[in-house]
Amino acid sequence: MAPNRKTTIVAGVLILISVAASVVGGTQILSVIKVPSFLANIPSNTTHMFIGVLLELTCAALVVWIPITLFPILKQHSEKMAVAFVIFRSIEAVFTIVCEVMVLSLVTLGQEYAGAGASDASYLSTLATAVVAGHYWAYDMVCIATGIAYLILFYLCSKSRLLPRFLSIGVSLECPYF
Repeated sequence: MAPNRKTTIVAGVLILISVAASVVGGTQILSVIKVPSFLANIPSNTTHMFIGVLLELTCAALVVWIPITLFPILKQHSEKMAVAFVIFRSIEAVFTIVCEVMVLSLVTLGQEYAGAGASDASYLSTLATAVVAGHYWAYDMVCIATGIAYLILFYLCSKSRLLPRFLSIGVSLECPYF
C-alpha cells in the first residue's frame, strides 16, 4: 500500500471519528439546553453535559490532527493552501473549545440556580440565556471556519486530482456547512 494511501485512510478514519464525536457530544449537550427551563434541569443532567463536553473536546483535538496528517500530501499541490487548511481547522478547534467552556459555565450556573432564592434565580436565568447565546455564536464561528477549511480541502482535492473532480465538487455541495 502506498504511503499516501495509508495517510489518507488514517485521515478518513479521523474524520469519521470526529464527526461521530461531534454529533453524539452535541446531542448530549443540546438534549439538556434545548428544553424550557433548562437551567433547573442541568444539575440532574451534569453527566450528559460532561460526556458531551468530553466528546466535543475529542472532536476539537481530531480537527487539528486531521490537517496535520494530510499536510505532507496537500503541500505537494499548494503549500499555502495546505497551511491555510491547518489554520482554519485550528480556528475551528479554538471556537469549539470556547463552546465547551460556555457549556461548563452552564453547569456551574445550574448548580448555583438550584440553591438560589427567587431574586437570584431570575438573574441566573438571564445570565444562562446569555451564555447559551454566546455558545451559539461561537458555534457559528466553528461552522464558518469548518466551511472555509473544507472549501480549501475540496479545492486541493480537485486541483491535485486526489479525488475525481465530480466527486470533490459533489462533496462540497453536500456539505451541510455551505
